[in-house]
Amino acid sequence: MDAAGCLQRHIALAGRRGPERREPSYRHLASLRGRVVHPHSDRPHTSRTLLILGVAALAFALAQTTLLPALPDLMRALHTDASGVTWTLTGYLVAAAVFTPLVGRLGDMYGKRRLLVIALLAFAGGSVVAALSADLWIVVSGRIVQGVGGGIFPLCFCDHPRRVPA
Repeated sequence: MDAAGCLQRHIALAGRRGPERREPSYRHLASLRGRVVHPHSDRPHTSRTLLILGVAALAFALAQTTLLPALPDLMRALHTDASGVTWTLTGYLVAAAVFTPLVGRLGDMYGKRRLLVIALLAFAGGSVVAALSADLWIVVSGRIVQGVGGGIFPLCFCDHPRRVPA
């Protein structure tokens, strides 16, 4: 039984009255006697983890909002009309809406850290494709790949509570 289970059992027994109330047993903690146990000894560097998760969430948020002021410039640079250039935003948002819950679920199944790295690589790859191309549909494709990497958002918010002490 771990410490959380021991605490839950202790709370459950403390609420009982009469002969059924028993004192909790701490025999399972006897193996720890004489050892110094630090509560955060098995945790990785929390500052680095928070920095990486914060940058990932910021990149996701900025990818949604920084394109709006640039739409007229993109329209001129890509030689298209307003309906063509809005696909750069629409493709990203639709892909992010579809893949965010999928990547979150895959993160639950295969590990959040692994999926966070994959999502960040997809996001970075899509950013490179969209930034270096001069054709509208290649830019839209890059933005769709960025949207696939949009799964970083739920992974960032789901991962930090177990890595950062309260």
